[in-house]
Amino acid sequence: MTQPIFAMFVVSTNKFGRQTKGLFWKEGGPIIGVQIENEYHERGPGKGPEHMLTLLRIAHEAGLDAPFYTATGWDAAEVPQQQFLPVFGGYADAFLGPKFAETTTQRELLLHSHSLRRKCG
Repeated sequence: MTQPIFAMFVVSTNKFGRQTKGLFWKEGGPIIGVQIENEYHERGPGKGPEHMLTLLRIAHEAGLDAPFYTATGWDAAEVPQQQFLPVFGGYADAFLGPKFAETTTQRELLLHSHSLRRKCG
């Protein structure tokens, strides 16, 4: 990670930590996991597991203290096995295909998401 991007990550992680204070499981909240990295495949000094452990340290320092930490594990990603749960998944919209897109507009999806947000708090 380049220095300016790394600095932005630290700032945004600290902001996220302040915004989620009191919401983590150990505080009685619903958050049980944090995804630290997504589709990261770099290798070499300062990369791979070393990079992910640095991000985990920053997350801890920002107050993101969860029982589980994840990182995408597919495509031969080097995920630190003691600290992370490697996750594997797909894109939820892939099975919907063009027929779904023809019958559901973006506006309908947006209205539905706002409705769910109101119901869930």
